[in-house]
Amino acid sequence: MIKKIIQLILVATTCVMFEAFIAHTVATTGFEITLTQEKIYERLEGFKLVGHVTETFFADEFECGLRCLTTEGCLSCNIFSDGKCQLSNLTWQSSPNNLKGTVSSTYYGKDIRGWFSSRPAISCKHIVDAEDSKGKGEYWIDPENDGNPLKVLCDISDDGCKCLMIMTMNLR
Repeated sequence: MIKKIIQLILVATTCVMFEAFIAHTVATTGFEITLTQEKIYERLEGFKLVGHVTETFFADEFECGLRCLTTEGCLSCNIFSDGKCQLSNLTWQSSPNNLKGTVSSTYYGKDIRGWFSSRPAISCKHIVDAEDSKGKGEYWIDPENDGNPLKVLCDISDDGCKCLMIMTMNLR
């Protein structure tokens, strides 16, 4: 039941956030930031991600989002109606049991490609280019973009990235 509710909320509230966000933040705070690409964040009003909070402070919505965007390892943030901001090193997709309903907060999480079969990347290079890499490891890609993602091993290093398909066989 909660999964269906979350899916409906995601459809209704997924947003591209940071083009206007950066312009507003530079204008109001004087901070200057350079992004190589647009970042997509999911917005879930009435939810918060509990656990794995790496930092808590008071700020407005834009300052909280900017801090997450510029903090190494920040993948999501909770913004509360009293101005409290919590940065987290997880997203709700990586920890769905930790997503809790609440009337006083809004959850923002990065739309990370390749970590889950439900959000595959096109290739290992796509993961690197999107800055969604967690280093060498297993990822999900859908090179044909046909809805049939493959689990692969991406060897991501300073020399570039290589891809090795992981095969699963069911023997009877």
